[in-house]
Amino acid sequence: SGNAPEGRSFHTMVPISPSRFVVFGGLSNRMTHFADVHVLDIASGNWRQCVCESPLIAPRGFHGACVEAGRMWVYGGGSDFDQSINASTNYFNDVSFVEISSLNQ
Repeated sequence: SGNAPEGRSFHTMVPISPSRFVVFGGLSNRMTHFADVHVLDIASGNWRQCVCESPLIAPRGFHGACVEAGRMWVYGGGSDFDQSINASTNYFNDVSFVEISSLNQ
């Protein structure tokens, strides 16, 4: 229930507590990349889309993510998916983060 994210692939889902997970980014079935952040409470089954106060992270998929020091860290990934070559044409080597406290609101 709640505001579940649009279907996607090549996203990340990381735990921020024993019963809450964050979904970030990914690739839609229209071949566009997401930069949205959603929290799933597995105890209630409720989804919530978050508006983060942290620096904005560019839309991407194929990235890595982890939680450490009160932040969800995102590294790398790609965007601008080209179906003719079945690959992204823009790659990131940046590190960005979302403050976990902003996801708890």
